[in-house]
Amino acid sequence: MKRMFDPAHPGEVLREFLPADMTVTEAVRRLKSRALNCPGS
Repeated sequence: MKRMFDPAHPGEVLREFLPADMTVTEAVRRLKSRALNCPGS
């Protein structure tokens, strides 16, 4: 039987790419806002 892969939490990965003064919560809010305001394709 293979062992299951335990991936990192999305917040941990996202934190690596955020500016130092931005929280993960703020980044998610901004992403949601952009996704909701983006016209569909």
